[in-house]
Amino acid sequence: MSRNSRIVYITGALLVLLSVLYIYIFDPFTELTLDTPTGMGDFRDRGYYKINPEMILSDLESGKTEVYEVEIATPQSPLFDEPISWHQSDYLRISNSLQEFVWHESLDDWSLYYMDFSTICHDRLSGFGFGEFYYFKTSFLDNGKIRYIARGLQITPQYGDVAWGGRISFPRSLSGWKSIDLSDIKIVAEQALKIAEYNGGKTARLSVHNECKIDVRLSGYTGWEVVMYEIDTGSPIFRMEIDPYSGEIK
Repeated sequence: MSRNSRIVYITGALLVLLSVLYIYIFDPFTELTLDTPTGMGDFRDRGYYKINPEMILSDLESGKTEVYEVEIATPQSPLFDEPISWHQSDYLRISNSLQEFVWHESLDDWSLYYMDFSTICHDRLSGFGFGEFYYFKTSFLDNGKIRYIARGLQITPQYGDVAWGGRISFPRSLSGWKSIDLSDIKIVAEQALKIAEYNGGKTARLSVHNECKIDVRLSGYTGWEVVMYEIDTGSPIFRMEIDPYSGEIK
């Protein structure tokens, strides 16, 4: 290849690279590789707020909305010595409130894609110290393409904070995304946790002396998934799938 040809080739490659970077940086509705949300780090816009875990649920129940304060730094240690055991309904209430606080709109037009709850292992399992939700809605672009706009909400009462993420979109596959219809769900997260506890989960956590963490998650594609991880190694020591409509173990 001649010197001039190399220059033309390199220049062309740089122009393509700059075009891709321009789209990636300035077009909020374009993503390069992602097909579905994988974590809060996927979102272009993110924010964090402090909450008062001892008051927020009663405040929301009484109609208060100013329950979030801008968080300067993420807490490095939990606020409470004992595990917090909030239920699915508690996290959903805060999720709805946080969505309205951040974006000034309700979740009525959004579909729930995925939710995840977790707790450290202990002998009085009844709820969770962490909840995470991903929502989506359809967006029709000017070029005729259909994409999904997604938002993420993360609630960590043990540390007294919440996080939100937005301004990201994903390509719509031919089959589309399957959403979770909460009105159809008969078995909530804490019930799935109890079913797993009575069917091998307790034995598994005691085998590692409660040095473990439990995730209970649900998407439109699966039933409840209960997974227990050993803290030292991160290795799963227990896994179970539970039908969210009947409570049957799969």
